[in-house]
Amino acid sequence: MISEAKLRANNYGKVVGIASRVSPISHGENNKEVEVEIPFENYLESRLIVDSFLGLSLLIPGTLILGRIKEVSREDLMSLSRVPALSVNEDPSSVATPLRIKVELISELIDENGVKEVVPPSSPIDPQSPVFLPNDDFVKTMLGLPIDGIEIGKVVEGYRRRENVEARISKEMLSHHILVIGTTGSGKTNLLKTIYSKSDIPLIAFDIQGDYIRTAIREGGRIVIPMSEDYAKMGIVPFLKLVFGRSSVDINIDRDLVNVDGQTLTFSSGEKKFKVTLMGFKFSKVAKDLADISTLFSPQGAYFFKLIIDNAIVDNISNWEKIEKEGKNNLHVNIHQYTLSNIERAVKIIQEMRILDLKIKLSDPGMTLQHKSIELDEPSYEELLKEKITVDLRWIMERGIDASVTAAYIIMNRIFKLKDNAYKQGKEILPYIMMFDEAHEYFPQSRKNEEGKESLERLINKIMRLGRVRGIGTILATHRPEDLNDLIITLTNSKVALRADNDALRRVDMEEYSKILEVSPPGFGIIRTFAYRAHNVFLRSDKFD
Repeated sequence: MISEAKLRANNYGKVVGIASRVSPISHGENNKEVEVEIPFENYLESRLIVDSFLGLSLLIPGTLILGRIKEVSREDLMSLSRVPALSVNEDPSSVATPLRIKVELISELIDENGVKEVVPPSSPIDPQSPVFLPNDDFVKTMLGLPIDGIEIGKVVEGYRRRENVEARISKEMLSHHILVIGTTGSGKTNLLKTIYSKSDIPLIAFDIQGDYIRTAIREGGRIVIPMSEDYAKMGIVPFLKLVFGRSSVDINIDRDLVNVDGQTLTFSSGEKKFKVTLMGFKFSKVAKDLADISTLFSPQGAYFFKLIIDNAIVDNISNWEKIEKEGKNNLHVNIHQYTLSNIERAVKIIQEMRILDLKIKLSDPGMTLQHKSIELDEPSYEELLKEKITVDLRWIMERGIDASVTAAYIIMNRIFKLKDNAYKQGKEILPYIMMFDEAHEYFPQSRKNEEGKESLERLINKIMRLGRVRGIGTILATHRPEDLNDLIITLTNSKVALRADNDALRRVDMEEYSKILEVSPPGFGIIRTFAYRAHNVFLRSDKFD
């Protein structure tokens, strides 16, 4: 019996000890820990530490279990023999005692009629069951780690990375959404950049700090920049010099510009080419969106604003008085003066955002087109669905919350509608990722007066509720999960916790790890996901160069 158990163990690693002979071994629903013993000579060779993995080969059930070391214990020979110490003399020989270990049970490999399956641990653990150091393949199998997907780092044991045991994000995990929490400097942005870089799935990253500009350039992606009037007046070349300068990237426009196609410029940077698309919003195309986005409209104001738009020829927002007059005449209904005042006040404030109906001076490297101006429009969203996109919101955010919310909302909504139409038409559903770093900035924050973000919050809620069957997965990263609503917390079925305080961990039900994560180094964290067999897996993320 013991020989057979050792043989099974040796197929998956190296035997180093046995389940305890001197302590009862019991485990159940509320207790997943058992005690094992490692002979001194094996202890010297194995360098076991807390959180190392161990395997158990059960004598009678004939199954295999993966566990994690939770506690280690060492005793001198005098302590074991319960002999009172008559002196404090050193005796190295009395240190050669077994290492006692408490092991947290993680998963069990059963074999039912030749079919192997990993299940939660449930079999009785027999005394003297061989304990073994598991090999990498056994660890991967027992943790249920995906074979395919985006590699984000390595599984760790204590402070040591298992270099051949990769932590991956599978497509299934992406479709059920992911939340990353961590303080400033914990490695959130590094993790998202790694995903951006390694993903073979098209994605869009909404960037409010310029953190992903270098990443987009390195990966040959596209940078989309929603413009405001202030920067459009500068002209393309001066503005892009400002963009690249603030982003600390070595791009020389005269040297690196390859092509100008309207409002999209292609640059060559090293081995890859990347694109920059300057975009604007035409009032004629986004007017109805504005009624849904802006909290400036009353419910009646939004309703009649849309009716006016439907019954008039809509062009530049500067012609609003003409548009309003034509729309009202064609409606043949009386609109209450209070409602009209609400509409006019909302339109005036929208005009003051200065993000609609923009023109920009176009220049090529030789400046032969320097006096030509083009109207900025929205890009082809069908093309964006095929690429890696960074939306640089820094510039439009300078016009205020309403301006940045408007830009982010329209872009997200256009993409969602394309995916929604494909789903409803029965077309092939291709995966797509939406990434939100500093995700709390997209939601109304309790400590600020930010009602303007409510429409954006509703849209993100909608995308996360309906996105899975439409191929949209979202990744949100924040150091303030308390600013995310309960639905977001519920819908993110995979969570990665990096260094974080107790309040943030409590928000995602991971406060049990606060003592570890409050002082953990950058990139060290815990991933909790339905897609792994283990409830929580420690990892160290790869460093993005």
